[in-house]
Amino acid sequence: MSILNPQTNEDLVRSMMNYSRFGALAQAFIINAIQASADEVSAMPIEELRKQFGGAFISADSWHGVATEIKEKMAKFYGRHDSKATTGEDVE
Repeated sequence: MSILNPQTNEDLVRSMMNYSRFGALAQAFIINAIQASADEVSAMPIEELRKQFGGAFISADSWHGVATEIKEKMAKFYGRHDSKATTGEDVE
């Protein structure tokens, strides 16, 4: 398997992050997109998310849970210690 011909999701992300004509900017973009998605989903009330998911194959609770987990891991890695990073609440 060539990283320039990805076969898995992990290969694809690695390829996008390491072989972009925009260099390290691609990494910043991907990390920003992951963070924004995790922030949005984890901040959403679970009942609203359940309505959006309806009878989807993936449960809203699992989707919310993984978003919260990713948000917390990124907050720890990037040193965000504000309450919004882990709870979705704005810091006053």
